[in-house]
Amino acid sequence: MFDAIQHIDVDRKNSLPLADFTSRYEGTGTPVIFGDMTRRWPAYRKWNLEFFRKQLGDYEIDAYSHKVVTNGGNSRLPVTKLSADEYFELLLHDEDELQIRCLDFLKINRYLGEDFTLPRFGLKFKKRKSRLHAGGSGSMERMHYRPDLAESFLCNFGGRQEVLLVRPEQAKFTYEPPYSFESLPTVDYSKSGLNNNPAISNINAYYAQLDHGDVLYIPSGYRYSIHYPTISFGMLLTAPPKSFKKKIRAKYNQFLVLPFDSLGQKIFGKSWLKRKVRKAVRRSRT
Repeated sequence: MFDAIQHIDVDRKNSLPLADFTSRYEGTGTPVIFGDMTRRWPAYRKWNLEFFRKQLGDYEIDAYSHKVVTNGGNSRLPVTKLSADEYFELLLHDEDELQIRCLDFLKINRYLGEDFTLPRFGLKFKKRKSRLHAGGSGSMERMHYRPDLAESFLCNFGGRQEVLLVRPEQAKFTYEPPYSFESLPTVDYSKSGLNNNPAISNINAYYAQLDHGDVLYIPSGYRYSIHYPTISFGMLLTAPPKSFKKKIRAKYNQFLVLPFDSLGQKIFGKSWLKRKVRKAVRRSRT
């Protein structure tokens, strides 16, 4: 899926002391995989598709797709709504590529918060900010980054996930349009995509393969794409960035960039999106 991209494998560590994490990874903006962080959590043993089907039940959720033909290529918009029970039933039978993203599962069932413990890495995590994500076999979450510039920990509890991580300074090579937080929907990071997206050959990325129980640290501002080679689900833990500059930038994204982009789409429609696409392609050549 990511075979066109030059990459190095993310470090894998167990029992990493706080000082080492801060100096070697968080302080330098370098991803790392923790292989043992979740082993003592009840979630490590309890969480599976059938468990969440029962725990979330009839609650209506948004389902997303990475396919270009949906929602004019805007993968931030859901393609359908269905009950959590229906969604996990589909995944149990390997019948769908739909994804759930950033589901506030503790709002649905607050007792699920008893199944995990927040990491102690000197970051200000809040359990209520925890989000659930899942994807069917073959699905993909497009290259994107978080507008809030959070420090993120991606915890995998089922199946396998492949994650490509790109440093912020290489964003232009991902064909990221202005006023956007995700790449163009047509970008293909496999070798077959090089002809149409030659700029991706300039990317030097990190690559992580996550199995059950693995936790990936995604530094603030990193662009990342998640591929689900098998049915998989997990949880995203986030903490605000420590940097004052990044905190200001996060507020700028929230209160200026996002509303400005939404207004542009509302007023100019498809011409606004076409203009952004042209700029993304032009910027990738510089």
